[in-house]
Amino acid sequence: MHFDLIVIKGNDLFIPSCESRLNLSRGGKKGSASVSSLKNLLKPTSKPISKPTSKQIEREIETKIEINKEIFNELFISESWIEINAKNNRTTPDKVKLYLTKFNNNLIAQGEKKNNKREYQSHFARWLPIELAKEVKDKPKFIPLI
Repeated sequence: MHFDLIVIKGNDLFIPSCESRLNLSRGGKKGSASVSSLKNLLKPTSKPISKPTSKQIEREIETKIEINKEIFNELFISESWIEINAKNNRTTPDKVKLYLTKFNNNLIAQGEKKNNKREYQSHFARWLPIELAKEVKDKPKFIPLI
């Protein structure tokens, strides 16, 4: 069985199944398109995206670190925010500051950037109870007498 879905005659391309559906009153051209014009449509029109250089990557990481440092410094001196986190997690403000430092170091190590202060605070607020629970879990249940 042979289907004539596309017929090529010289430099012209015909699609017989679409011939009858063309509405010529809107200015459509009667069922032919040149093969060369269709090949031009398949060519990429823009340059492929190039990979960033190592210097660009380094600059981006440094920028992320600087933004996180600014937010960290602002939160570290914010007594009210530290106090709220301490109360919410039933711990001391000193411990919250210790964990805030740990959290910031983790972000730097992972190369993760928080876009704004709110995102940073919210991530820390979710992260802190998990870390505090790990600390309790790792403590020995009893101390043997010697």
